[in-house]
Amino acid sequence: LGAGVGWMREEFEALHMRFEDRGRRADEHIQVLRALWTQDEPFFEGQFYHVRGVRFAPRPVRGTIPILIGGHSPPARRRAGRLGDGWHTAYLPLDHRYAGVPDQLPLEETLARLKPWLESADKPKLGQHLKYDRHVFANQG
Repeated sequence: LGAGVGWMREEFEALHMRFEDRGRRADEHIQVLRALWTQDEPFFEGQFYHVRGVRFAPRPVRGTIPILIGGHSPPARRRAGRLGDGWHTAYLPLDHRYAGVPDQLPLEETLARLKPWLESADKPKLGQHLKYDRHVFANQG
């Protein structure tokens, strides 16, 4: 399952939600999904969402569904390390910065910054299960 917070302010305004809350809401979305997938009597109390007294079926056969966190910003990288099972980024340069994306780092430096979040969340060591995807675009002109 892919999860990203979004970037278009107008989408949040259409739903009468504060654009500035999108990261915290996304964090809670992930936690709610994990509770629904793994708990017999799902319970979650957060700032935005409250789940109790419900049943969820059918639950995933393998106990959970892997969640790949999308994004290239520092908060997206932290979210991937803390709450995700993987990370999906766009425009990731292997050895240089991509000038069109702010806060974009080369792969090696990005992985180094993910490491503390993975370790604090008791995730597998880098290199054991870490996968990444990147898009490559060629200039047509």
